[in-house]
Amino acid sequence: MNYYSRYPAHYLAATLHLSMEQDGAYNRLMDWAYSNEAPIPDEKKYIIGRAQNSREKRAINDVLSEFFLLEKDGWVQKRIQTEISKAAPKIEAARINGLRGGRPPKQKPSGFPENNLVGFQPETQPFDSRKAPQSPITNNKQEQELKADARSAKNRGSRLPSDWVPTADLIAWARAERASVDLPTEIAKFRDYWIAKAGQQGVKLDWPATFRNWIRSVREGPPRPNGKPPIAQNFSAKTYTGTPDDELPAYLRAHQA
Repeated sequence: MNYYSRYPAHYLAATLHLSMEQDGAYNRLMDWAYSNEAPIPDEKKYIIGRAQNSREKRAINDVLSEFFLLEKDGWVQKRIQTEISKAAPKIEAARINGLRGGRPPKQKPSGFPENNLVGFQPETQPFDSRKAPQSPITNNKQEQELKADARSAKNRGSRLPSDWVPTADLIAWARAERASVDLPTEIAKFRDYWIAKAGQQGVKLDWPATFRNWIRSVREGPPRPNGKPPIAQNFSAKTYTGTPDDELPAYLRAHQA
């Protein structure tokens, strides 16, 4: 295959955790698999990935073990196999057409003059520009009704698609806004929560804004019981210093033990 479809948002969502070396290795391996329409030979994986040191070899191993499956003929990936299978009929049709000399010319209607570039006119009648096809007259009322329907549909909102993933801009915003958040996990939680939400509560007008609010509300760090800080934190907040352990209150000694 000289071409394959690439979905940047899907790719980013699935590879946020990869390092730069792992990301580069993944793309080299995918390009080779698509170009050759074959599994990646295990004995040639470092050559295909152009690994030059142990760190780059480790990156190739990490990517293969996570995204590919080792079979008898080499490393394969289900998505790549599916895309190649979908493209195979078109590639074969183009090959056969090329053997026949290319696409045959379209047949002109009977009586179509050679030099008439405007529209069909019988040879028996001279070309009259006043009879050339005209653009259809716009129905203003119909156009206004269509616009009103579009606005109404937009105001009704929609449910989250089952294959939803955030755009590249949303992902970049989330990483800048809350760098410490486990973004792949939150994306999966967000999608599962809203897909499972029943009734009108699962319908939203603006899903990107809903996702941004979700990320803003993610709590960082482990939750505290009853929402209160630990005893030691309460005690240190009172600026207590220098007291021997035997003078500490009993509940604080028990906490330190």
